[in-house]
Amino acid sequence: MSALEKGHYDKLFVDGIAVGLIDSTRKKVAKNSKTGITGVSVVQRKNGEKYLAQIYVNHVRTRLGYFDTKEEAREARLEAERKRLPQKDDANS
Repeated sequence: MSALEKGHYDKLFVDGIAVGLIDSTRKKVAKNSKTGITGVSVVQRKNGEKYLAQIYVNHVRTRLGYFDTKEEAREARLEAERKRLPQKDDANS
């Protein structure tokens, strides 16, 4: 692996997990997103419109729950990122 490839790999992967594709602070929001927040979508439920927060880690989707507000769903998603994604050491960044 060349130095350029290694630099790219180190930015994208931590402990073999593609954090660059999951971490909402590193990833662009999809163009077709109705909420503008990575991992948060609008869904229609029996009791009205709700916001679904979810995260994918190692090809496994975890639904974090349905929320009344977009802000609550966003906070749940960010908390899941903090808990589930490996963090880079500050010395290596």
